[in-house]
Amino acid sequence: MILGFVLVVAASYTCAATLGFGANVLAVALGAHLLPVEVLLPAILPTSLLLSGTLALRDRRHVAWRTLLRDVLPWCALGFPFGAYVFHTADPALLRTLLGALVALLGLLEMLRGWMGPYAAQVELPAPVATLFLAAGGFVQGLFASGGPLIVYVLSRRLTDRGAFRATLCTLWVLLNSVLLGTYVADGRIDRTTLGLTAWAVLPLVVGLLLGQQLHTRLPERAFRRAVHFVLVASGLVLLARGLLR
Repeated sequence: MILGFVLVVAASYTCAATLGFGANVLAVALGAHLLPVEVLLPAILPTSLLLSGTLALRDRRHVAWRTLLRDVLPWCALGFPFGAYVFHTADPALLRTLLGALVALLGLLEMLRGWMGPYAAQVELPAPVATLFLAAGGFVQGLFASGGPLIVYVLSRRLTDRGAFRATLCTLWVLLNSVLLGTYVADGRIDRTTLGLTAWAVLPLVVGLLLGQQLHTRLPERAFRRAVHFVLVASGLVLLARGLLR
């Protein structure tokens, strides 16, 4: 089980270090058959936070601060506490199913759009739609730490420079996941079992950072955009499957 956990974390963190997102949702998707989700998420969140923090600090000059602080964070912060509340009251399987279907559809549309024309020709979403998606992303992040795909979809349309895209996302994850980690500590979800798994995640964290940085710098721009949308589709299908199977 431990070997499988280490491999899952290494693969997930390599993807996250390459693209700037995907650590939590991919780790849960690949590792749910090894560990219960209620154990897996608290175990990987500290190292996921460390990965995002490392990239955000190293690439801080590339962070689109105006976009992050003015256009993204306020709406995500608005949705986040509602997600944390609904986690205790609603059926997460239904919400996960709806989110998965939406994210998979959006990713497929973006892939088709990329094949039909140049990826450089990014068109921002209308402001009301972007606001709705960002608030929904914050809501889902508070619900089950998987709100990234909706936020990624908005920023992939707005930030065409991949360095700014990754650095801005990682900075956002540091802010949101720090709050989420605090709620896990307060709820008693961080215990001896999860901390033991967190220790096993340190080595794959280092591997993921090294491999992900190499891939980030070497991937052509078109391949980078395709990878972003492929992971969006995969994330959506994973959430959809998890919702339908529960």
